[in-house]
Amino acid sequence: MEMNSNIIILSILIILAISITAYISVGERLPIKGIINQDNTETLNQFRVPKYIPTGYQLYTSSNVPPQMLEIEYRGVDANDWISFVADIDDPNVEKGEQLFLDYKAEIQRETQRGDRIQIFKINGNPAMGWEAGTKDSILLFDNGTRKVIGESKYNAGIAMIDEKEKVYYSISSPNLSLDELKKMLESIYQ
Repeated sequence: MEMNSNIIILSILIILAISITAYISVGERLPIKGIINQDNTETLNQFRVPKYIPTGYQLYTSSNVPPQMLEIEYRGVDANDWISFVADIDDPNVEKGEQLFLDYKAEIQRETQRGDRIQIFKINGNPAMGWEAGTKDSILLFDNGTRKVIGESKYNAGIAMIDEKEKVYYSISSPNLSLDELKKMLESIYQ
């Protein structure tokens, strides 16, 4: 009798885990946290999540830390093959819109001469920027302002978008995917 009840409990836990994973991976708007307003009413925040996940990747972990930020990690065949998705409703830079990305590109160009690798574009009418994975010089900066190249390091492909209507900052990065794949993922949050 005890064996049967353990099997039933295990079956229920497996079904629950599959249901939660399916709910997150479907890509619908995902309620994450309640905010207590000044009048003590609660407002649920919702984040959009990608409906398109590249072949070979699956949900690995998700969290909302702090509660106004959603982080999801998808994994491929090993721990070095991952996708990081972040949605943030509390980023003060959201109000800057496209100017945030133009300023970032100009700053990268001034500091590293790699600004030309950053593309500015629109997703669903919202400002976005992205770049392909690559390598960059690792620079040692001395107190006197002298810079010395001490080798190369890799950087991940990345994409960021500001949803101007919903006031949410989204970003996705991966060491192994192309910018086009990351764009497909970000575009899919509106499907």
